[in-house]
Amino acid sequence: MGSGLYNPAENLLNRFGWDGDPRYDHPSLGREDLAALLAAGDDEERFLLLALAGWGLRPVEACELHVNQLVLDPDDDIPYIEFEAD
Repeated sequence: MGSGLYNPAENLLNRFGWDGDPRYDHPSLGREDLAALLAAGDDEERFLLLALAGWGLRPVEACELHVNQLVLDPDDDIPYIEFEAD
């Protein structure tokens, strides 16, 4: 049968830190990285970057975000996103 060229479980112990010495292949972006992305993007791309990096939303949450959920002018002057269960 042979072996596959790509084994998704090859670094599983390291990826999740189960071996005591985690090595992540997906480091977080630094301040300079975010600044470069913001400078290079258009308005829509900057809004998406704000949702992901600034607000901490997961990609699926950012994609499902609706303008009605944004409370931009609240009474206490601190804008927020309103999440409600339907």
